[in-house]
Amino acid sequence: MIKARTMLAVAMSGALLATGATTALADMADTPEGTLWTLAQQSVEGEMTAVPEDLSVTLGMQTGEVDGSGGCNMFSGVYTLDGESLVFDAISFTEMYCDDQIAAVEGAFGANLLDTRTWVLEAEQLLLSGQDGGLLMRFDAGPDATIVGSWVGLEAADASGEMVGGQGVTNVFANFLAGGEFKGFDGCNDVLSTYTVDGALIELGELQTLAPLPCDGELAEISTAVQDALSSAATWSIDADQVLELQDEAGRPAIRFARSE
Repeated sequence: MIKARTMLAVAMSGALLATGATTALADMADTPEGTLWTLAQQSVEGEMTAVPEDLSVTLGMQTGEVDGSGGCNMFSGVYTLDGESLVFDAISFTEMYCDDQIAAVEGAFGANLLDTRTWVLEAEQLLLSGQDGGLLMRFDAGPDATIVGSWVGLEAADASGEMVGGQGVTNVFANFLAGGEFKGFDGCNDVLSTYTVDGALIELGELQTLAPLPCDGELAEISTAVQDALSSAATWSIDADQVLELQDEAGRPAIRFARSE
C-alpha cells in the first residue's frame, strides 16, 4: 500500500472533497455543470485507457466549484468555464492510502484535470481535451447525487473504526428531508435532528431520541455506533452505485447507506 499521489495535494491546493456539489442530470445540451460524471476512459502516457470496472472515478461541477472521487481519495477545487473553454485549478486530494493500481489511475486523473482546456458533450458523454486538442478524458453521465431522500443502512464504523455490517445495521434507516430535517432509526430508537449541507460538507445537529427504549447487547452497540457516526459526520459522497457515505473530519468512513427504493 502506498500513499496515493501526495504530490497532487501539494501541487493543487484547495478544500475537501466530494460529490456534494453535483445533482441530477442537467440540460446536457448546454453545459457540463450540474451532472455527476463517471470517468470511462482517460489518457495514460498518450493512450486512451479504460478505467477498471470496479473503480468509480467521478467529477461534478457546480457554480465554479468542482469535486468528486479519484477512485480512492476525494478531491475538490475550482474551475473557469467560458464557452468551450474549461480550466481546473486549486485541485486538492485527500490523502488516504491506496494500492498501486488505484494510485496510478488517480494520479493520471489528477494530471489530466490540470491539463484540461476544452470540453464538449457528445452522445451524452463529456469529453475533455488538452491545449493541443488531444482527448484527455471521456465521462459517462452518472446517477442522481442528491442526499435528499430515504436511505437504508449498510455498514457502520465500530469502536475500532472497522466498517461492519449485518442485520442490525441493515435495520438502520435515515431520511434527509429537503427542508433540512433529519429523521432516522438507529437500530433501536427513532431519532430526530437537523442537517445542513454546503457542497461536500455536512453537519448534523444534536440527535434527539424519541421515547427511548432500553437497548442491550448488539442493539446497544449498533445504536451507539450509528449515533456516533451521525454526530461525527463532516463530509459526504455518493458513488455510482447510489451508496451514501458519511465521513468524519479525518476523511474516514463513518457510515454507509443504500438509497431506499
